[in-house]
Formats: sequence, C-alpha cells, structure tokens
Amino acid sequence: MKKSFVFSLVILISMLFTYAGEWIDITSRQSAPAEIQLIAADQQSSRISFKVPGFEFIEVNTEQGPAFMLKLKDASPMLETGAPDLLKLTASVVIPDLAGMDVRVLSSDFTEYENILIAPSRGNLTRDIDPDDVPFIFGEQYSQNSFFPGTLAELREPYIIRDYRGQTVITYPFQYNPVTRTLRVYHSLDVEVFKVNDNGLNPLIREKMPEKIALEYSAIYDLHFLNSPQNLTDYTPVSEHGNMLIISYGAFMSAMQPLIDWRIQTGTPVEMVDVASIGGSTQNKNYIADYYNTNGLTFVLLVGDAQQLPSSYASGDSDNNYSYIVGNDHYPDLFIGRFSAENIGHVETQVERTVTYEKNPDLNFDWFTRAIGIASSQGPGDDGEYDYQHIRNINADLINFTYTYDAELFDGSQGGNDAPGNPSPTMVATEVNTGSTIINYTGHGSTNSWSSSGFSSSNVNSLTNNGMWPFIWSVACVNGNFVGGSCFAEAWLRATNNGEPSGAVATMMSTINQSWNPPMCAQDEMADVLVETYPGNINRTFGAASMHGCMQMNDEYGSAGNEMTDTWVCFGDPSLHVRTAFPQTMTATYMSTLFVGMNSLDISANADGGTACLIKDGDIFATGIIAGGSVTLTFPELTNPCTLTLTITSFNVLPHINDIDVVPGNTAFLIFDDDHVIDVNGNNNGFLDFGESVTYTIDLLNLGGIDASNIEVTLETNDQYVTITDNFEIYDLIPAGQSVGMPEGFAMDIAENTPDEHLIDFTVTATDGDTSWIMEYQAEVFAPILNIAEMVIDDISTGNGNGRLDPGETAIIKVKNFNSGHCPAENAVASLQSDCQYLTFANNTSSIGTLDMLGFQWAEFEVEVDADAPDGAAFAYFEYELTSGILIEFATFRKKIGLIFEDWETGDFTNHDWQAGGDLPFELTNIYPYEGIYSAKSGSIEDNEQSELYIDVEVMLADSVTFVFKISSQLNKDFFKFYIDNSLKGEWSGVGSGWQRVSFAVEPGNYTFTWIYEKDASGMSGSDCAWIDFITFPPLMTLTCYAGPDDNTCDGSDFQCTGEATDWVSVEWTSSGDGIFDDPNILEPVYMPGTDDIANGNVALTLSAEDAEGLSDDDEMNLSLMAAPVTPETPTGPDYVNLNIVTSSEYTTEPVPYADYYEWNIEPIEAGTFA
Repeated sequence: MKKSFVFSLVILISMLFTYAGEWIDITSRQSAPAEIQLIAADQQSSRISFKVPGFEFIEVNTEQGPAFMLKLKDASPMLETGAPDLLKLTASVVIPDLAGMDVRVLSSDFTEYENILIAPSRGNLTRDIDPDDVPFIFGEQYSQNSFFPGTLAELREPYIIRDYRGQTVITYPFQYNPVTRTLRVYHSLDVEVFKVNDNGLNPLIREKMPEKIALEYSAIYDLHFLNSPQNLTDYTPVSEHGNMLIISYGAFMSAMQPLIDWRIQTGTPVEMVDVASIGGSTQNKNYIADYYNTNGLTFVLLVGDAQQLPSSYASGDSDNNYSYIVGNDHYPDLFIGRFSAENIGHVETQVERTVTYEKNPDLNFDWFTRAIGIASSQGPGDDGEYDYQHIRNINADLINFTYTYDAELFDGSQGGNDAPGNPSPTMVATEVNTGSTIINYTGHGSTNSWSSSGFSSSNVNSLTNNGMWPFIWSVACVNGNFVGGSCFAEAWLRATNNGEPSGAVATMMSTINQSWNPPMCAQDEMADVLVETYPGNINRTFGAASMHGCMQMNDEYGSAGNEMTDTWVCFGDPSLHVRTAFPQTMTATYMSTLFVGMNSLDISANADGGTACLIKDGDIFATGIIAGGSVTLTFPELTNPCTLTLTITSFNVLPHINDIDVVPGNTAFLIFDDDHVIDVNGNNNGFLDFGESVTYTIDLLNLGGIDASNIEVTLETNDQYVTITDNFEIYDLIPAGQSVGMPEGFAMDIAENTPDEHLIDFTVTATDGDTSWIMEYQAEVFAPILNIAEMVIDDISTGNGNGRLDPGETAIIKVKNFNSGHCPAENAVASLQSDCQYLTFANNTSSIGTLDMLGFQWAEFEVEVDADAPDGAAFAYFEYELTSGILIEFATFRKKIGLIFEDWETGDFTNHDWQAGGDLPFELTNIYPYEGIYSAKSGSIEDNEQSELYIDVEVMLADSVTFVFKISSQLNKDFFKFYIDNSLKGEWSGVGSGWQRVSFAVEPGNYTFTWIYEKDASGMSGSDCAWIDFITFPPLMTLTCYAGPDDNTCDGSDFQCTGEATDWVSVEWTSSGDGIFDDPNILEPVYMPGTDDIANGNVALTLSAEDAEGLSDDDEMNLSLMAAPVTPETPTGPDYVNLNIVTSSEYTTEPVPYADYYEWNIEPIEAGTFA
C-alpha cells in the first residue's frame, strides 16, 4: 500500500480551514464524482474498481470544536448515529440464482490526512426534524484506537428483481481512527465478488431462464447492474412491452374504458377485474402474485380510494408491497400505481387527463420544456447537498436535456433564478398555471401541503392549468398519506377547473415521514433516468423511472432505503409515457393498403425506441419496437377484407394513428416503392440538395396478383421549392410481386432557397386506362444552415494575451461559424464592420471556403486598437455577415475596450477610491485568492456587527458590475450582501460553495456599490467571513470625444456634423480647409465647405473636447465632397415594338458617378409601366 501526504499539525490545520468546502485533490484537480467500473465478469464472479478522485471537507461546529464532514458525489453516508460520519460506495451485480457469494479486496492504494476531527453522524433523520437542531454526539467509536469502520468491503443480502438475482457490494474507502485523528482515503480499491456455494440466501427458484423480458425491465437491468445479464448467458431473451392488470372498485369500471382502449391501441395488453371478486389486502397481494406467475405482469393500476381498495402494509401504508413478488426483498417486480377516487367523477378526471396527455396534448404553448423546482434551505442530505442545492443540480440536468426554463422557488435568497425571500403559494400557482411538465420538491411536508411555499390542497383546487399537467416527484413527509383521509397527492390527481382536468398527471408522494438522505438519492436517480444520463436508457414511463430511483436508493442505503420504497406511492398510471419536449410530428411510411394473404407490414418512421401496434377488431394484432428507423410487424395471414388500425407512439412525438384497409388480391395493385436521385450535374451524392437540377427514377411495386401493363405515370407536387421539368413516363410492364423503375424518367429543379430537411410532398398517379392508383410520398431536401456562434479576441501573439481589446494593442478578432445543415456550404465569405473610432482594421473580409456538414470554421480579422482609447470606458459594436451563395446570416457583437477592474494586486486599497464602513473594515489577504496574490476579506467581527466596503461611481454606459466572492458562514444567519445604493441585489450564506461569480446590470448614473458581511445575534460556522476578488466595473465616466464616421456631401451643400463627447466642459470644431462652422463650440454644428474644400474634394474635420481638470481629447473625421451627378446617357433598347407579340422590353443606361438612385419616366403614361 502507498502511504503519503502526512502533514504537521500547523500546516494541516491551515490547509483545512482554507479548503473547507473546497475540493481536496487526490487524482483529479477538479471536482469529480466517484468512479465505479466493472473490470471483468463471468457467471461465477465480478471484479469491480472503485476510485476516489478527491473529496471535500465541510466544516461544522461541535462540542469538541470545529470538525469536518465529507462530501463526494455518488458516495453516500453510512448514517450510523454517533459514529464518524464517513462515506461509502455501492454497486450491484447479477449473481447466480442459488449461489452464496463473498467479496474480497484484490488491491488498494490510500492517502492519509492527520490531525483531522471528523464529525459524528446524526443518523438517519426524518424530514420532520431540522438537522441544525440535532447536536453532534460523539459515540463510543471515538474512544477506540482503530480505524472505523474497519472492513473495506462487504455484501448486502441478495435480492431479486423480477428475472434476475442481484447483490449489492459496499466499499468503505474512507477509514478513520478517532484517537489518532487520522483519515485514511482509499483512492483506488479493486474487489471481487465471487461464488462460494449453492446455498445462498433469498434464492431464485425457477425451472428455466426467461424467454421474454418486459421492455421496461430490460432497460433497468442494463442500468442497475454493472454486469449486464445478457452478457452472462448463452442466449438473449426477446424484449417486449409488458401487460397491465387493473383492479378496480366495481362502480368505477365503466369510467376506465377509454384508458383501457388507449392502452390496447398502443400495444399494452390490459385486463380489468372487480376488487369485490378478490377481497382485502392479503387477497389482493395473492391475486397479483398469482396473475404475475400465470400471465406475466408489468403494470398494476389500482382504481379507488383506500376505503374501496385497501393498501397493503410495509413500513407504513404501502401499495408497493403488492409489487414484491419474487424473493424476500424490497425491489419491485412490477410497477404499481393508483387512481385514488371517491366517486366516478374522480376516475373520469384521471382517465381523461392521462389519455389526453399521451394522445392529444395541448400544443398552444410550449409548456413541455418548463420545469419547476421547490425546496427548503435546510440540510445537508444526500451528496452533502442542502435541499435547494439538490434541486438546483437536478434542474441543471434538465436544462442540459430538453428543458429551456427552470423555476427556482427556494426558501431564503439563494441567487440564480430564485427570488429573494421565501416562495409563496401564489408564486407556485403562477408557475404551474403558466405550464410545466415536471415539478421536483424537496423539503418538509404535511398531509395537505408543501412547507416550503405553503402550497396546499386548497391551492391545488384553485389551479387553472387545464391541459398543461406536470408529473411530480416529491421528497417530503406524508404528502401521500391517503389512508383515513384525503391527502395532497389526491388533490393533485382529482383537481378540475371549470369541469376540465387541472392539477398533475402523476405524482410520487409518501404515506409516512420521509428521511433526509435516502429519498434525495432516489430523486437524483429518477432525474438521471429521465434525462438519459445513461446510454441506451428508454425508461420513460413514470412508474419505471420512479422505481428505478427507488432501486438505486435501496442499493445505497439498504434498510433505510427499503422503508422509503415501501411507502412512496405512485398516484397515477405507472405506464404513463412522460413528455419533456414540445411534441414533434411523426413521419411514417408504410403500405396504405394490405391484401388478403399477407402476413407482414414494413414500417419506416422517425421514432426509434417507439412502438408500432396494429389493432384488429379491438384486439392487438401485432406489435413491434422501431429500431434504426424501421420495424416489420408480423401477424397471422389475412384471410378476409377488413380494416386495421395502426398506432405508432414514441418519446416526445405525437402519436401516428391511421386505418389500413385490407382488400382482395386478384388484381394489380401499384404502390410507390422507392426513388433514386441522379445529380451528376450537382454534387453527385445521390440526394436532393438545394440548388440542384436532377433526373429522377421512381420504382413502383405491384402488390397485386396479376401483371400491370402500359402504365402512364405522372409526378406532381405543389411545393414552392420544386419545379418539375419532366413529369410523365410510361411503364410497359410491372409484373405481379415485382418493383420496376424507369431510369431517369423524371426531372426537377430544386430551388436555391430550399430549407434544410425540407420534406416535399409528391403525388404519383398511375393508370392503365381502367384503374388508377394515387400514391403519396415524401422526399427530403438537404441544404446548409449558416450559424454564427461566438466572437473571441485572440491577442496571445500580438497583444497581452488577456482575451480583451486593450488600448494600444493589435489583436485577431475571431468569429466562429458553423453549418448545422446537412449539405456543405461552399465559398463562404465573412465580413466584419465597426464604426468604433478606436479601431483600425487590417482586413474586413475573411474567406472561409467550405463549411462542411455539422462542421465549423473561424473567420479572422486583424484589428489595431488606438493607444488613446479610454480604458474600460468604451464599447466597440460589430456587424458581422456570413454568406455562401444566396445564403446569408447576420450577427451583432459588442466588446468592451479595456477593462476597469479591481484585483487588489497593488497590495492596498489605493487603486480606486475605496471607503470602509461598519464595525471593522475589509482587509487584504494572500491566502488562496481567486486569482493573483491578493483578495479582500471581511474584518473579524463579533455577533451583531458588520464589515463594510463601498465605492461611489458615475456610470457612463449601461453595463454590469461583476465580482467573484466566497462565503463561509452560518447558513441563513450570517450573510454576505451586495447593495447598489440602498437596494439589496444579493445575499449569500453557508459553507462549501467555493468562489462564485455574480453580475448585476446598471444603467448610466451615479451609484454607491456596497459589500457587507454581517452577523446575527449568536453563533458562527466555517471561517465566519466573506472574500471578494476581481471586481469589474461598468464604463465609468471619463472624457471621450468622437467626431462621427467618415461621410460625404455634394459640393454645393452644407454638412450637418454629429459629434459626441462625454464628461466635457467645452468643445471646439476645426477644419483642415477653408470652410466655416456656424458654431464651432457645439457638438452638432453645420459646416459650410469653402472653395478650397470643393477643389480638393475632401476636408478633415476635428472635434476637440476638454474636461473640468483641463484634460483634452480629440477625434477626426474625413468629409468627401462630391460633384453633382451628370445627365445620364440616352437609354438603349427597342425603338418600336409589336404589341401583338411583345409584352415587355428591357432598357438600360450607363451608371452615373455619385448617383444614389435613378428615376425613370414614360410618356404618355398609358403606354406602359416599369417593373
């Protein structure tokens, strides 16, 4: 083993106080999660690597003084009350059905840190307790001179998830000796889980391996287990959509029929039974188990309240206990949900909401990409996160997926999208009524409300979010306590507005008091599953995503996770397919008519992972999963004419529903089969591309029983981007069962302005004189899409390398261009213009060449910045143009010239006019600044005192004040605050956030910027201070002068000057020529050119400005004097025309110097008009 990094007491304590809340590097310089990887696996064993790249120390106050908790993403606390609060890592593997397994350590490396006081664990607290109110109690472990917990790896008891037996391996990479205060961190730990006998606990007894696996569980196995089950056997079972059992209160059964019909139509077999035919909770559990073992079962939906259909019991009222079928564990073997209803109206509301959500969602507004996060400011819990940090991280994952808006409704003032103060019920209602597809809540709760915001059942009943229904994952106490009375979850599912469903489409809420850590772990996993963090994940049903999170929680927290899984109830249909983006329209291609005797249907659709289902006489006739854009449905041979219904569903896509007629086969029947593009005169890639003229072959397939001959075929379209130049062809013979195409039988021109991926609707009409076949199909056209991404300043080789335009330097302005289309953009050229008087361009154009498909290129422009440009007080505005043929894209950019900033590198406060206030001033420190050598740190104040730093400024142009800060204080008690004048712009507290950058907009005017660290009446936490570094100011008032852009005027006209200046007391215009100003001491005089000016053709006009301190600035513009345009030459064109033959004629004249426009006249007026 490797032992290293043992520091002396003084050095180590200094380091720890400095790094409290910051990343402690072991193998990674930046914060990174724990790494768990499968090294190798077979049917008897699995070898696993656990790595700790680093961790964080979180400082807390205990009766023994400052102590530390540990933080590492994807690690979980042991939660052993009174013992050192250490982290563990967990992973699950598939094990043999009967085997007893053991684990051994193969290799390890560790690093030791001495003189560390690790805080004791408060244990597994429930959410009706504030962790800050629970003291740290040092248990008996702190008197033992040995490393805790001692063991490096162990196994939980085996469990069974439906088709496979699994086991969780726990490793303890953090070991602590409380007597020597030594923390040992195993940053590399390899273990092996291996078979020792065939007498394992909780065996999986079965006669044979499964032949089919429910699709939803197949995805869970691939994600949940490190060793994929498919790689451990000699065969791969077929995945198929699971079935559903509905157990309903008898009076509600008729109201369930629309949902049953929709589930069957989309490929889920459904059976419904009356609960009266079964009995109570014990009989219900037995019935579900028998049904599972006899028919297979993936989804169960209970319909009725607890009085009509009782819940089971495990750790509390538990619907999920019905789902524990195989083995003795708490891992669901099916997904169960409940339509809790006291009357048939409640059922109808939930059925209508569910079916409409999937089949016909409201498309009037993009509510699909809006997320809501609500949280308390308490904690910490799982991953060392406070509730609001936990929700903020989940929202960040959603934004990186398909979401574009995340509301933050947090207790306290947490910055970001969170408004100052605590959220209110009105704020929650406003967000819900505006529309969202997901709400995540983490905080305290009650049977009828969320404590953070106070949003209650009565508020739910007042919602007006008709048609815009979120699904909800709630980490809170007793929100789902539906036994014995109505609860918060039921309010969401039963809610209506003006007789239409409002509220939520599904929720996960608990029947008991939830704990702090375990359900946060589950909620994290639910979000990760939703946003496809894991490759190949297709768990997009609400039940599967929810239970996936619970299984991860069980792995990490064992029995503490089990009781949460038991009592977390799914209110709603567990088979609900959730939405996270505005639904797209599906493109599907297949035979529009089938023939008697056929037994398959080929389908192409842009719906990978989706389901295609054929319905015949109300029953499922065939289903299939779309992969690679296609699927073939096979079914019993069609024996009689009939009508089939095809339904294709997929994630975030509108369902495709269509009837297909089945007709007799004793005739010819032609359908469109394929098309071929011949574009040798274009880019010769065989595709329809913008601006091409192509010839075209159409293949027609004869599905009938006899040949088709002498077929006249016509190609038509109404598409504005296509001109068909040859639309007719004769097909001599199309034999029965064969496809025939006439090579280059058609031709067309594609317009240059055709959008990328534009679909052309073509109609092919074929006739043999007696019968006509009309076929419709779509063809896709590809084109470039020009995009302008960003502007960067490259001054590494020509300037000071700070990435800014600074006075006196030469820089390369680079603009990133990319082509997001599916066809190259050739001969791309970029141009950049700016009217900033402080810039001189060496080149205004840049030849880019070819922008390949999905590729990017930089355009480069060399620019010199005037040495006299005011530093940090001027902006340069740029107009950028990117062209390729007729394609053109524009962008505007703004860059500040120079920067006014404070980084304290003078070693004092003299760089700007800083003022101190409060009880003690800020002071400079060289201990781990954000950058450079120094940062400013608040004074060492006592309770009820404050340390203040402020500056008075006059802002010249609208911009922002930006600064970097760090806080280490009592959470929600001692605050670092920033004010502009007397307006509080932000406040922050707590430990462990590290350096943060914030920015606040300001308009021109006079302001006082104030930074304050203030303490409340008692207590302290962390370092009890705040730090500031690298403040950047908006442009501050300074003397500037601008004569205006170069211009021109006619040689007999006066010129209106348009000068500009700031912070001036006097201005004066002067001329290099002999003209005069009507008033040379104003910014906008009129200049009257003299005879010398006119003779020379140009004159330089200079504006000078002086400020109150006698400083001056000047700027020059060039005025060109142009002669008046001469008479145009006589137009050329026909002298006479024959109106019986000619309808228009063209006339031209030579260009005239200095002419801005031309005006044509015709006499007499009635002779014609000009185009």
